[in-house]
Amino acid sequence: MNKRVGDLIYWSIEDLETTKEKLHEMGFESYIPRNDYRSAMIKTLRRVLKGDDRFYRKFKDHNEGVFFAVVQPVVNEEDYDIDFKREVVIRLDKKTGSVEYRNKENASEEFMERIQLEYEHAQITIDSTQFRKIITDVIKKDCFGVSLRKSGGIYFIDEKFDSTREKLQELFSAFPGQATLSSVPIYNDKGTEDALEEATSKDIFSDIEIIINELKEKTDAGDITARIIEHRQVEADKVFEKIQVHEKHLRLKAETVKTRLMSVQRLLKDAIDEATVTSPEAFMSELKKL
Repeated sequence: MNKRVGDLIYWSIEDLETTKEKLHEMGFESYIPRNDYRSAMIKTLRRVLKGDDRFYRKFKDHNEGVFFAVVQPVVNEEDYDIDFKREVVIRLDKKTGSVEYRNKENASEEFMERIQLEYEHAQITIDSTQFRKIITDVIKKDCFGVSLRKSGGIYFIDEKFDSTREKLQELFSAFPGQATLSSVPIYNDKGTEDALEEATSKDIFSDIEIIINELKEKTDAGDITARIIEHRQVEADKVFEKIQVHEKHLRLKAETVKTRLMSVQRLLKDAIDEATVTSPEAFMSELKKL
């Protein structure tokens, strides 16, 4: 009798909204966004202005804060022309989340109150987009899930992570009609083993290439720093953990994948000397060889 090796999982999420508190109670506290003031304000403005002629623009983002403008188009029917009137400027403090309304002479108190109430609501809730990201993060980070499609959406989870998969199913069960998680058991027959070898090797090679390409982009732009390299070292270590989880599924491709990753890890290790990139030129030269 063939042994179960894991599950294929995929999900459907409708127009869902829940609270951060509920996710915390269900054991997903480490994945709840914290101090996500900027995304809360963007979510707020999208909701408030949905179906409205007005629109918003983020026009400044630095240490002082993030600045948004709400703009009203003004159509001149006689000249067949259009102009734009600033309704209000919103300054968001990235550290505290406090909001200041500036240049507000064209905005009604009711409109600004609506923004404020929606913003306060957005800070304590999770919408469908955020919920999907939490699910994907749990699958990738906690379960070292392997994507069976380049665009994601269907993942293989090894049977050793059954407890996390069951925890996810409990989470989805809390939102009947809004969210559905499907889980299909996978057994170790010849066809499955061949498919898993192909899928895991492609997925892990893709993880490695993402690290390499990010390093090349930063180096080409002259932005490579010891901090960036240290972050990529952490990512490479996580990829190594993923290889260990899926070594039996990688089969003969395990050594090839390991060799590729080790060449990246060795380059990253050699590149840093006392928190300084020793030679950006040499680093780029070695990158091109990978």
